[in-house]
Amino acid sequence: MLNGNKLKEIRESCNKSQKETAEKLNISASTLSHYERGTRVPSYDFLYAFSKLFYISIEELVSFAYTPTVNEDIDEYLKPVTHPIDFVILEVEKLRALPLSELLKIREYAEMLYEKNVKRGTIEKKF
Repeated sequence: MLNGNKLKEIRESCNKSQKETAEKLNISASTLSHYERGTRVPSYDFLYAFSKLFYISIEELVSFAYTPTVNEDIDEYLKPVTHPIDFVILEVEKLRALPLSELLKIREYAEMLYEKNVKRGTIEKKF
């Protein structure tokens, strides 16, 4: 089942309004609002159009692996580090250029790799 908050998070991470998004999808803003609140189930045609508009796969839209809340903000991910780090994966300027939806994918992938290694016993669970 689709989490309506996911639709809203993706739309907002791309700085698109409900009205603007609805117009591009040829639906009313109130219909989009219902989808985002989970009071209506979108059609496959809508999911396809939404995925194309935001360059995301339908599988990602309906996956259960998506966990962030709507209130999460890009600055949360880019807070200055208060402790020394061993290496930097990507420079902050490049990270800031990415939409939040892409940063969330990076985080999700890193968490998956961490859990996979914990299960294998190659690393010890830290928290």
